[in-house]
Amino acid sequence: MTSREHHHHHDHQRALLDDAPSAVPSAHAGHAEHGMTEHDGHHGADHADNAGHAHHSGQGAHGDHAGQFRRLFWAMLVLAVPVVAFSGMFASLLGYRLPQADWVTWVSPLLGTVMYLWGGQPFLNGGVSEVRSRRPGMMLLIMLAITVAFVASWGASLSILDHHLDFWWELALLIDIMLLGHWLEMRSLRRPRPWTPWPRCCPTRPNGSTATRSSPCTRVSCGWGTPS
Repeated sequence: MTSREHHHHHDHQRALLDDAPSAVPSAHAGHAEHGMTEHDGHHGADHADNAGHAHHSGQGAHGDHAGQFRRLFWAMLVLAVPVVAFSGMFASLLGYRLPQADWVTWVSPLLGTVMYLWGGQPFLNGGVSEVRSRRPGMMLLIMLAITVAFVASWGASLSILDHHLDFWWELALLIDIMLLGHWLEMRSLRRPRPWTPWPRCCPTRPNGSTATRSSPCTRVSCGWGTPS
């Protein structure tokens, strides 16, 4: 081997040694990038699955609440008819006479108590929860309204309070109206929200320029609906 060939072979080996450290990190970087891509893909899939499960569970919760309020509304509506019809204040308001019997005076108090304890249970529980969490809201307001009407009506029925405080028919109608409102609200929350398309062109402003130009926009889904 000549001296030139020897130097050429020596330079070739040095070049291979110089390139080897850079090649190893590149390989490791490729593996790391591949691992991160797979991790991100799995994480994104898991996140999407979790979001889907949460969405379905949220719809199921709204559906259960809607069914509960629907059943309570129809049951309380049946009970509200005799409570209102046999209420002395309602009879005097419309100008009709109630039957002269002892049991008539106890129809509204007894059925009104059932409505308060049964039909008003969601509002009573919700009001107590809002008091415990120190976040007063609509449930607490409804609880106070039906409780005041219930106590005042019993006081009037037992002749402890003035007879003008007989609010049995107001209590029955208030409970029914609140149940109907919450039923309709839960039913509307259970339904998918319609998606709203954006305009075809959105004005954009390039960086550092006062002129505007139009660029096409994609149709964006606002809610649970899927754009077609």
